[in-house]
Amino acid sequence: MQRLMLAELSLKLRPLYGPFHRDMVNVSWLTETVSSSLRSGYFMLQSLEGLEFVPVLEGRLKGALSEEFELISFYSTLENFVVHAFELYEKYRLPLYSDRPLWVNLESINFNIREFFKKLQDFEVTGFMLVDNRVKLIRGTLLLQKGLVVGAHYAEESGRNALVKIIEDLGKDMCSMKVYEIPEELLSFLLLDCELAGLYQSFEDVPFKSLSGTAIVVSVSPEKYGYLIFSQGEEVFSEGFEEDAPFMSFCYLQELWHPWNP
Repeated sequence: MQRLMLAELSLKLRPLYGPFHRDMVNVSWLTETVSSSLRSGYFMLQSLEGLEFVPVLEGRLKGALSEEFELISFYSTLENFVVHAFELYEKYRLPLYSDRPLWVNLESINFNIREFFKKLQDFEVTGFMLVDNRVKLIRGTLLLQKGLVVGAHYAEESGRNALVKIIEDLGKDMCSMKVYEIPEELLSFLLLDCELAGLYQSFEDVPFKSLSGTAIVVSVSPEKYGYLIFSQGEEVFSEGFEEDAPFMSFCYLQELWHPWNP
């Protein structure tokens, strides 16, 4: 874990919760609040002995909180930042990010799901949709191309099985939905099979120019992902890329997963 890096970043970031003194907070309430919102990030515990950091990935605490602290804070970050900063063993998946939200925190219980998906087609939305099941505490993701579903992820599953489970959740459980737009060029790359080739902390160390095929470099910051795509060593696409980000994920992109429509 990059303890020094986290300590320095915490001075620049604003905590989502805290800092709370140990006598002024119910720790169980705090962890349940983070869990129910499927947040990713980390707890920072301060004591006379120093700082302690405990990662949280989509609401799941990946460690134990010490009872010996004076102050506790929770910092919300993106998932891959947590994975890389704490060196967690997780299956790699190209991260999704957009600063162009269309609908945020819609509740599935309040409207007709079939009509909602028809609206996505009417507006020809290209991007992705996050579905947070508030009962099972599981997040699903749908990839959209001109309003049609072309990819799905649910827990550890992908494809049609993931789509079926997301639709079932929307019909039975309270779910919140967030829809974001992304460029169609970026979506086409996100549909490719991805193989993580390396993780770097300096853009200058990424060996993208030596690659003969297609690769993507993802800049990973606490609050933002950026994308830089190369083919035959030449840049072909860029979206929000940050050369000074704490981490650089370097991935090979392989054969296209053919889009499908439910």
